[in-house]
Amino acid sequence: MADPAGPGMRGAGEGKRGFLTKQGGGNKAKTWKKRLFVLEGHTLSYYKNSKATAPLGIISLSGCTISPADSIKKKNCFQVYHPIRRTFYIYAESQEEMLDWMTAIREHVPRSDSSLLTYKIVMLGAGGVGKSALTLQFVNNMFLADYEPTIEDSFLKQLTVDGQSCRLSILDTAGQEEYTTITDQYIEVGEGFVLVFDITSAASFEDVKKVHSKVRRVTEAMDDLPPMVLVGNKVDLVDLRQVEKETAESLAAQFGCPYFEASALTRENVENVFHEITRIMRANDAEDDVNIKRDKKCIIS
Repeated sequence: MADPAGPGMRGAGEGKRGFLTKQGGGNKAKTWKKRLFVLEGHTLSYYKNSKATAPLGIISLSGCTISPADSIKKKNCFQVYHPIRRTFYIYAESQEEMLDWMTAIREHVPRSDSSLLTYKIVMLGAGGVGKSALTLQFVNNMFLADYEPTIEDSFLKQLTVDGQSCRLSILDTAGQEEYTTITDQYIEVGEGFVLVFDITSAASFEDVKKVHSKVRRVTEAMDDLPPMVLVGNKVDLVDLRQVEKETAESLAAQFGCPYFEASALTRENVENVFHEITRIMRANDAEDDVNIKRDKKCIIS
């Protein structure tokens, strides 16, 4: 599969048609959906059809491996696997086309610099507050008005903050109650947290308090709370505001973290959110290093 749309294209164009499922039960025909696939940089976007102007979803290829899906009882099926995200299964019309797809997609998987430090960030908040939109705006510089509800997605982004380069592994989680156990698992592995609410929804503001309590519960074995920032998203809809800025700032002060009002639509403060959580995690690492050295000096032989 050659690059069907060309660099930077923001539409379905002449992409390749295939079938996609995002869960392990891919051998059940009803779980498969016909989609149009377009390779764009280090991502594989999938559209509803050739007339669509925006993708239903974007698969970040960073850290992915592409291989035949031997576990799926379907011919010409391959998998796009990421070690900390769910596996995507795709099947083509023929074996030859499947091999072409696999070759083309592999060429778009970015080569990683193993010398760079990687920080794991977890996006938390109620469903529909814009966690996915913020993440996609930061990673891919694009806004999707319609995006399939997330169970979890992971994105890798290399960036430079204050002259130092690093990588962010950003885990975008579901906000729905049925995924509570999954969210707990990701909190356990997260090194930093972005807590998001919608400034036009008082209910989502109450939810973010529960999310913070959950982070406290899951990480209670730690001496201190992990690095986090609080984000009030959709500031472009300020006329519909239900949560005052001063109220959110007061909550952030209780949490002991910075507060940003952002817009995934206009990109306002999006970079600042991720740069600031990076600074906090980096400072946290430096403090841990000092404590380790101090502990070593206190050992009496």
